Amino acid sequence: MRTSTDQHWWTMTAPTAGDYIVRLSELPRAYGLEAYSPSGSSSSTGNTLSDRVVTRTLRAGERLDIRVAVSAGSFSTSQPCLSVCIGVD
Repeated sequence: MRTSTDQHWWTMTAPTAGDYIVRLSELPRAYGLEAYSPSGSSSSTGNTLSDRVVTRTLRAGERLDIRVAVSAGSFSTSQPCLSVCIGVD
């Protein structure tokens, strides 16, 4: 995230039905995490470097859109990689 308006998007399709957990970790700055599905959205934001976690319940074949954005002006011109992990429960 190199500017105050940067955002990154990922999209996935659920191979099976279940509760999908999205975790954003190893944060160099305070970023927000949002997950959008046909049934709604979930978000996790804050001003700390703690992990962000959201859960969405999906049916097989449903799409999940994930957005990571700058939170509270926390961008950096020299940012390391972010880690976004998705699991099903």
